[in-house]
Amino acid sequence: MGIHLYRLEDGERLVLTGANPAADRILGIDHGPLLGREIEAAFPPLAMTDVPEHYRRICAEGGGWNREQLHYEDGKVRGVFQVHAFQTDPGGLATLFLDATERHREEEARRQLEEQLRQSQKLEAVGRLAGGVAHDFNNLLMVITGHGELLRRGLEGEDPRLRKVQHMMSAADRASRLVRQLLAFSRSQALDPRVVDLNRLVTDAAHMLRPVLGSDVSLTTDLAGNLGRVQVDPSQVEQVLMNLAVNARDAMPVGGTLSFKTANRRIETPGPVPPGDYVVLTVRDTGAGMDAGTRS
Repeated sequence: MGIHLYRLEDGERLVLTGANPAADRILGIDHGPLLGREIEAAFPPLAMTDVPEHYRRICAEGGGWNREQLHYEDGKVRGVFQVHAFQTDPGGLATLFLDATERHREEEARRQLEEQLRQSQKLEAVGRLAGGVAHDFNNLLMVITGHGELLRRGLEGEDPRLRKVQHMMSAADRASRLVRQLLAFSRSQALDPRVVDLNRLVTDAAHMLRPVLGSDVSLTTDLAGNLGRVQVDPSQVEQVLMNLAVNARDAMPVGGTLSFKTANRRIETPGPVPPGDYVVLTVRDTGAGMDAGTRS
């Protein structure tokens, strides 16, 4: 346990008067040259905290003070410390401190794991809800598409009502794709990866998304020529682009630009992915980022 001794001089100057060998070891410094200095000069980062104020009050009035996690960092010392300060005699003060850096690191790691668990539980609940809604919606779509097909068969090619039925069937088809995405999200339906042209998927998605984004948000595409084919589930790619586009729109309430870009890329050295030829899809917007409250 490290020990620092202080003395309040002239009613204002709080001077470091002593330190034990454990203090040298814990902080990794030689306290000798610091003796006789005011606390703010001996430990500059403390000048930006309320610690000297508490110490001066204890020297003058007595009592004690505890700080479970005192973060300290300068050119030589960095860590989290548990501190207990108390008056030794009128005008005198002793502080006892322990290095709590490792404990703090473990607590932070545990907190992050708990947060990840909470997020996964949220996603699991949302997935179950999405799966239930998708199954019920799919049953309704079967009725709509079945009767729509019967209507279409009963209309002649020149009948003006045929176009309206075709619009209805097209909307039902888009709804069916949305159901497949919900089922895939809830893991109630296996993914259906196919070798596809990503440029075509991006072009179709951009055409669908422009009305959704509104007139204040411009959507641009920069599609590479001779783009390599990729094996993906098209509905999943559409869902990713839709989610990113909606998020981008919300992040640009006064307008901005959303851009989709495709490119070929060859990875030469091992890293997050093995070396090889890849296709890259980049989505960018000019909106604001998310603060911690929004992310939660």
